[in-house]
Amino acid sequence: MTGDLVIGADGVNSAVRRSLYPKSDAVFGGYVAWRGICSVSVSDLSDPFREYWGCERRFGFLPLKENLTYWYATGNLGEDVSIADDKESLQSMFDGWDDVVHELIRSTSTILRNPVYDIVPLKEWGFGNVVLLGDAAHAVSPNLGQGACQAIEDVVLFSQLVEGQEVSVARSELVKARYGVVRDVWRRSRQIGRLGQVDNKFLCRLRDLLVRLTPSWSMRRNTGRLLQLAW
Repeated sequence: MTGDLVIGADGVNSAVRRSLYPKSDAVFGGYVAWRGICSVSVSDLSDPFREYWGCERRFGFLPLKENLTYWYATGNLGEDVSIADDKESLQSMFDGWDDVVHELIRSTSTILRNPVYDIVPLKEWGFGNVVLLGDAAHAVSPNLGQGACQAIEDVVLFSQLVEGQEVSVARSELVKARYGVVRDVWRRSRQIGRLGQVDNKFLCRLRDLLVRLTPSWSMRRNTGRLLQLAW
């Protein structure tokens, strides 16, 4: 089989990437994420988007349309540990937390569980007529919600660059334009994950104090910088 262009956009465990770069394994972050959607509305809360931080675990949620709510949780567990189908065990991880946490878990019929991985961004995203896009080239942990966003930006820019020129040239220009962006997103997302999953109680209290003392303008500046990275 031959073709003018081969795109590897097959995610963090990309077979295309591994065929090109056999040593580019995904790195386990040391924690697991659970996700679910349920028919519990949180729109009546003063802040319907929330993220709670504890020692070695986090829980967050945000409203969707039609009174649905998306939620996610993290916990410091190994890659091979699965309690996604055991709601009581999952809820026990959050004993003493806000009642809404337990209501959301209890009201969810299907809960997804995934170990959290990322990939140190590759400096080359393929060769010849092969190009890697999105998580296949630079998977990030979900702490900034940027995985799919960065993949979309790859696709949009590459589709513009590849018009009228060789794939290898377009790929080189893509990496030149995007590498610094994805490297920064990957680095900051990994740092937030490590901070959020701290398991030492003293360090957790110190972390929480520092977060409370961080001025709101600083947080807004960092958020604005993230949104402007690519443009």
